[in-house]
Amino acid sequence: MKIIDLLTNSAAGQPHRIAMKSGDIEVSYGQMLSDVYHLSERLKSAGCSGGVKVAIVLNNSAEYLISFFAVSAAGGIILPLSTRMTPYEVARYVDRADVSIVITNQTYGKRLPNRLSGSNRVTVIYVRYDVNKNLEVEDCILGDCEVDEENGDAALMVPTSGTTGLSKIVLLTDSNLISNMIIYRSLMGFDGHNAVYCALSVHHIYCICAQILTHISLADTFVI
Repeated sequence: MKIIDLLTNSAAGQPHRIAMKSGDIEVSYGQMLSDVYHLSERLKSAGCSGGVKVAIVLNNSAEYLISFFAVSAAGGIILPLSTRMTPYEVARYVDRADVSIVITNQTYGKRLPNRLSGSNRVTVIYVRYDVNKNLEVEDCILGDCEVDEENGDAALMVPTSGTTGLSKIVLLTDSNLISNMIIYRSLMGFDGHNAVYCALSVHHIYCICAQILTHISLADTFVI
């Protein structure tokens, strides 16, 4: 099972249930899955596949959740990064992790291109919901995708605080993430039909497993 399968199963069982509320935006599970596959097709056309690393630089938003599951649907490896990072810090992670695609918004993205070393090889994609609640996807810069064949089964890259002064990056598979989520969901006794407010930053691993994966798998309403 992959991360995207959690959303697919919930959309199949509860297509009309509200999946996300973000400001004025309300998106059903059916629409969320459709928007995820819309973005995943754009990612594939840019060269995303198994072993391709994709950084998501977005704040807590509906666009973040769409991007998160779209990378899984396209087969890529997710690297969630905080918008509180400076463009220089993001560029450093992009370079260290051999990221091929960056998903962000126009406000942050306009500060990135001249900060990315070898920016001709990094694809930058802007995503946003417009006033009519339609997902807009714009290819800002197109580059070449590199495949990490040794870690092609990885689903997520998690930056951690290092013990030597340099942060480390841990790779997790779909099985790692889903098994952790199932244990957490069982211990907490969640049974679905919840509205969940996300107060944590979505790029943190705890938020990913305990909130995003847990409550999407239960077809809950995610307020973000």
